Amino acid sequence: MFNIKSPLILILFVVLGYTGQAQVQENLLMERFNMNAFNPAYVGSEGREVSFTTRSSWQGVSGSPKMSYFFYSGNPKNNLSLGASVISNKVFIDSRTQYAVDASYQLEMGGGTNLFLGVKAGATNKKTDIENAKCGTIGLESLFGSLLTLFKLDETIEILTRGRKIFNIEKPRLEIDNKASLTLFTLEDYVFSKNHILSKSKNSAFLGMKMKGKPLGVINGNKITINE
Repeated sequence: MFNIKSPLILILFVVLGYTGQAQVQENLLMERFNMNAFNPAYVGSEGREVSFTTRSSWQGVSGSPKMSYFFYSGNPKNNLSLGASVISNKVFIDSRTQYAVDASYQLEMGGGTNLFLGVKAGATNKKTDIENAKCGTIGLESLFGSLLTLFKLDETIEILTRGRKIFNIEKPRLEIDNKASLTLFTLEDYVFSKNHILSKSKNSAFLGMKMKGKPLGVINGNKITINE
């Protein structure tokens, strides 16, 4: 008959088990095939095991997520099992490799029931290749048209004017003697091209996309500015 003299062992298992999960949280998509990724107590529960798994996402996309996983679990000796794992992740310019050592101890509870306690220790190596990162995309000239393609006109205007509430700017009203604050726009359909971009940079992800609506200019007080 097994007798636990102190609850310290169970508390230690819970704390270390949670820490182990946090170390490999991003890799839990393979927990069905590699149980020890988040549970070190699994080591030795099925005897000796050697496993190598690789998985790629978004086929055909350059730099898409790819993960490789190596796992070793030894046979139990005196109810103690040791294991090791290496998890390698690569997502675009970000590469991360995690090295871990697991230890599991089997407690015989009686009646054919076993309790496995485990601890995990490891280290992580991370590299971000900033120099080879691809440029982002500009979006000022395409903002109104892209939103209006997805939302109704009143919803688009509400999205673009939410900043007024943040900075406590009063909503302008069309009244006599009030300062004009108007935006002129059209609701026509068109294909977004480099001719619509006024910025020096032309790296827009919306080039060639069909859009609905674009700004024509603004009226602010006595000044009128029209896009050319």
